Amino acid sequence: MIQKKAICADKIYTPFELWDESCVLVSEGKIVGIKEQKEVDPSEYDIVNFKKSIIVPGFIDIHTHGVVGHDSMETDIKIFNTESKFYAKHGVTSFVPTTMAQSKKDTMLAIKTIREASYLKMAGAKIIGIHLEGPYFNLEKKGAQPGKYIRDADLDELQDFMKASNNFVVIVSLAPEIEKALEAIRFLSGRGITISLGHTNATYEEANRGIDAGATHATHIFNGMRPYHHREPGVVGAVLLDNRVTCEVIADLIHLHPRTIELTYKLKGPDRMILVSDSMGATGLNDGNYQLGGEKVIVKDSVARLENGSLAGSTLTLDKALRNIVNVVGIPFKDALRMITYNPTREISLERNIGSISIGKMADLVVLDELLKVKATFIEGKMVFGD
Repeated sequence: MIQKKAICADKIYTPFELWDESCVLVSEGKIVGIKEQKEVDPSEYDIVNFKKSIIVPGFIDIHTHGVVGHDSMETDIKIFNTESKFYAKHGVTSFVPTTMAQSKKDTMLAIKTIREASYLKMAGAKIIGIHLEGPYFNLEKKGAQPGKYIRDADLDELQDFMKASNNFVVIVSLAPEIEKALEAIRFLSGRGITISLGHTNATYEEANRGIDAGATHATHIFNGMRPYHHREPGVVGAVLLDNRVTCEVIADLIHLHPRTIELTYKLKGPDRMILVSDSMGATGLNDGNYQLGGEKVIVKDSVARLENGSLAGSTLTLDKALRNIVNVVGIPFKDALRMITYNPTREISLERNIGSISIGKMADLVVLDELLKVKATFIEGKMVFGD
């Protein structure tokens, strides 16, 4: 007889429903139900009870360049196992390694490495796809992307990238105004890949053409974009006003002012916002000098910048992002939770398997304390972090 597990806490957020004094029932790595604690038969279930705690779905990071000294452009698959343990410590149960603008050769190597790593049995969070952040950007809004590798969209190159990934690319960030961008958007969206507008100087009209062609996502809203202007709303105005578009938010309170996050929330609502880390290799480490896409990055007071002062990703973790937008911005916990659980999975078409606590989905769960700090992380019902 298969011994089933009941993971219990004071509260469970699915995140759409709230259960008090209840348990998530797990069998063979999947969720088989939710029951009140008093209804769970200890002869049938191995009961794990967390006091003064909240159980939530596992966090999903769909935009992360690396952590603990490693980078998604590296070609050693072992680094991803190290990263996976760090992610799990911060409540992330699935992540999407994100590339940067580089040569075709180096991008192909990174894609193949990530795909190979995805087949491994990780010690922590799982790799669920690849996010190509570039190289098809507008040089004027390159941010920390290496300018020498930024280029116009290339359908032949894109097809090579897709083939190298074995159809594992789930998001492509690009600028809609560059040469052949609309062709690329139609090609990729037709294959079920999420197209994200990013590192773009697009006007309002150019951004709308990209959305009409199939773009449904915005890469770190406000950052790496033409600023909003009252006579030219630009790409920011386009993505904030269009309900077809979901916006990424880096909630480290450095990339965006808290009230800018509040404004985004009021315009997009809890359904069309996703919290991402945009983390780079310094995440989890001390201040110092690091590399991102071959560029020198100086981390001081946990803020990552290029030598010219431009922000270069972040050292944020998703659990900190959650606390920031609940405690500082003032977004309701239930809404904030959707932004790191269900919304990202919906955006990459994995919501049938992960992203919420419901029957049939993977038992990827996080236990939070009353201060919203991670106490334990479960992946497919197995505790990978915690006591």
